[in-house]
Amino acid sequence: MIKKNIFILYYKIKMIQDYIKFIFILIAIDSIWLFGNYESHKLQFESIQKSPLQVDKLAGILFYVVAAISYFKFIKPQSLTKEDSFKNGALMGFLLYSSFDLTNKAVFTNYKWDYAIKDILWGSFSIGLASYFMF
Repeated sequence: MIKKNIFILYYKIKMIQDYIKFIFILIAIDSIWLFGNYESHKLQFESIQKSPLQVDKLAGILFYVVAAISYFKFIKPQSLTKEDSFKNGALMGFLLYSSFDLTNKAVFTNYKWDYAIKDILWGSFSIGLASYFMF
C-alpha cells in the first residue's frame, strides 16, 4: 500500500513538472512573437480599445495552462514521433489561435485580417515547436 501511494505521488509530481515544463517552453517560444512584435500588437489592440495596452497577466497565464492541458490530453497521446508531435501541436495551435483571432475579427471592426493570419500562423508554429521539444 505504501509503495502504491509513493508511486502515485511520484506520478503526480512528475505530471505537474511536465505541465510546468511545457508552459515554460511555450512562454519562451512565444516571447519571440510577443516582444519581437510588441509595437504591432500595441497598435492592433489600442486601435480597438482606444486606450493604452494593458496585459492581464492572470488571463495570459491561464492561456498557457489551457495550452498545456491541450498538449497532454490531445497532442501527446496522438504522437508517436517528434514529427507527429510537431504536426499535432501545430494543428492544436491553429485551432486555439484561430478561435481567438477569428472571434476577434468577427466582433471588432478594427481587428485586421493580416494581424489575425500572422497570429494564427504563429500560434500553429509555437505550439507545434513546444510540442516537438516536449516529446
